[in-house]
Amino acid sequence: WQRQSLGQDIKVSDIDLWKMNKDNKPVIVYELKRSYIPLEKWKPFPEDFDNFELISNVCTRASIAFKIAYNLRTKEPFYDNIERIKLFNVDFSKQSSITEEGLISLDDFLS
Repeated sequence: WQRQSLGQDIKVSDIDLWKMNKDNKPVIVYELKRSYIPLEKWKPFPEDFDNFELISNVCTRASIAFKIAYNLRTKEPFYDNIERIKLFNVDFSKQSSITEEGLISLDDFLS
């Protein structure tokens, strides 16, 4: 309905997660991704780059970091495993740039 009602000149996106500092100011925006692909093998899909670029541009103008946080999901039994998270830094300000930061524990992610 978005394309039919709003036309082709509108891009629609959402922000999944904000990390705030002690002054309640945003410092990092996270795009949350999950799939059945093992953590070590998963990489952001090029089909999502338009959305990443949009969010990156907003974050750059606001001096906020932008990252992708990926976790593994299992089908049987259904479970989102967030014990380890794969992080990527995203910055489209100069060129298309998504770099892997690495795997971290949930505790490290929350600290």
